[in-house]
Amino acid sequence: MKSRLLEKLLPQVKRNCNISDARYWGFYSVCGLLLRLRELYRSEHGIRPWDRPSAEGIPDWIGRREALWEKVAGEEFSPLKIGGEEFGPFEVGRINSQLKAPGLLYGAGYGLFGKPVFFLSELSGHEVIDGYDVFISGDEHARDLSIHPAMLQGRSIFAREDISTLLVWEKFEELKAKKTASSLSAAFSFYGIEAAMDGAGLRDLIRSAAHSELRSYIHHELGEAFESEKTGPLWTGVLSSVLMSRASLFARAVKDTLADASERGMLRHIIDERKTGSLAFYAASLGGYRRSLATEMAAAFFKFTETGSWGHIESARQAVYEKAARISENIFGIYRGSKDPETLAAGIQRQLTLLQP
Repeated sequence: MKSRLLEKLLPQVKRNCNISDARYWGFYSVCGLLLRLRELYRSEHGIRPWDRPSAEGIPDWIGRREALWEKVAGEEFSPLKIGGEEFGPFEVGRINSQLKAPGLLYGAGYGLFGKPVFFLSELSGHEVIDGYDVFISGDEHARDLSIHPAMLQGRSIFAREDISTLLVWEKFEELKAKKTASSLSAAFSFYGIEAAMDGAGLRDLIRSAAHSELRSYIHHELGEAFESEKTGPLWTGVLSSVLMSRASLFARAVKDTLADASERGMLRHIIDERKTGSLAFYAASLGGYRRSLATEMAAAFFKFTETGSWGHIESARQAVYEKAARISENIFGIYRGSKDPETLAAGIQRQLTLLQP
């Protein structure tokens, strides 16, 4: 039953993945696009992050993929046909009601710059946290270029083991390239991983770290859901209004920081569970606008490494939350006053002055 269903469903999901990629590949930098294409090639050929793909096959595959994108760029997303019924590509609840028995999981949503995100995988697990259905994906059969480890869609959260493993492996490769100790080395050390390691033992430890980090990603989405219950559709309105501007990157960074520092968010989970490795990974991942928004957390992590006191982290979490909440309210005020994209983008950009020391 599963094999027949997968045979019919897989090309439908892949088609929508290709249309999404065809429309949005230009939003990646050249290096970023090549990296995502490499990882998509691995995914489609069942190659794990730590296994080296054949260098000969990738250029031809990329050429064929670019030709396919050119062909489908102007096409519309297709409904999914399952058991004689048609489902809209974003009707994840109805679709998954058909896939649960055979043990499959379908995810769809929107990512950075509003890019549609699709994937089809094995269903690895399901639980309910704070009233939200959390679905854990196993091996993925189809996905687009995006690498979101978890997605919030309505009252459901989709957490992706393959993507979490990929992200942890990418951080490990970054660790190997570094010559000095860093928050990354502290993070991997917590999981018993050192830069010089290799082999099956390393892969098992990477999977274990990825499983633990996936819980943190889930709590980022729970924080986002909790904060969205307070604000309603305001963030959706703001981000859709400045979708193609630089201001959207800052607005999204504010939204993500608010979710991380929320009472139900990632940092609260890390503190409650005393997840030193996840805290170190969080500190290592802070960059760009998010680092400016969470300066207190960067300083607190340094104190934590000296004292081991979680009180520093909790105080920083509260300070970061208050800052992000204040900037959020300012952005919402601008949005309520004018929904003109240029006026809104300029107003959001002015909020950057609040981050200057």
